[in-house]
Amino acid sequence: MADPRKRGTILLIVTGLVLTVFAGRLVEIQAVRGETLASEALGQRMRVLELPAQRGSILDNAGEPLAVTVEARNLTADQTMVTDPAGEAEQLAQILGVDPEVLAARLTGERRFVYLAKELTPETWDRISDLRLPGIFSEETSRRIYPAGDLGANIVGFVGAEGTGLGGLEYAYEETLTGTPGEMRYERGPSGGAIPTGAQSRTEAEPGTTIKLTIDRDIQFIALEAIARYRQGVVLAMEEGDPGTREVLEHLVLGEEEHLDWIDTQLSMIEDIGIDLYTQAQIGE
Repeated sequence: MADPRKRGTILLIVTGLVLTVFAGRLVEIQAVRGETLASEALGQRMRVLELPAQRGSILDNAGEPLAVTVEARNLTADQTMVTDPAGEAEQLAQILGVDPEVLAARLTGERRFVYLAKELTPETWDRISDLRLPGIFSEETSRRIYPAGDLGANIVGFVGAEGTGLGGLEYAYEETLTGTPGEMRYERGPSGGAIPTGAQSRTEAEPGTTIKLTIDRDIQFIALEAIARYRQGVVLAMEEGDPGTREVLEHLVLGEEEHLDWIDTQLSMIEDIGIDLYTQAQIGE
């Protein structure tokens, strides 16, 4: 049998080596890599949300809106929190005017985030919020509206589903109108919600720039009524003075596909005398 004192010495040596390794690892984690590991852990808990910038307005020469962005809400759901998909779908369908079976399918499952409807008015969201349905939420967004309807539509243009300009001045001045998005960062817990005492930061979005045109909405309306009886036509109203410097007060084009060649000819004649129909706009008014 081995000497007990020798075995005790060996045990002490092994124990010392193990403790030394643990101590070294502890020093590495806390003193050497502590800040890096803490930063990585915080990064895994942080969530970044983009705050959309409000698109700039397009106004006529009197400051009347031709295109503006208004507040809206997207309706969302957390399927794991919905307790009665069919029942909630029935209540939502009465407000949204959609098939309750379609909504019930969107409310059933294990997904934490799904869209139910987009670009609802704040009033519609208030009605839904008052129902206090489990798992039903909203997110802030905006939608583009054209208060003058078709007046000036050939100049103002339009935006697509993503809110980017696809025609007219909406497209030509896309960068000017868009603005700069902001962001919100917050530390989230295991449930996905924000930790009240956690790290948070917010950078506000910078709204887009407003564009003021020389177009007069009232004159545009009169011209539209006058030309509506015909299948084709071009109306141009301008201030008195030199064609190259006076402002365009009204520019209206009306025609169907078979008349496009005739319309192009009329527009070319206008441009030949030095009138720019598309760039008479004041930025930042």
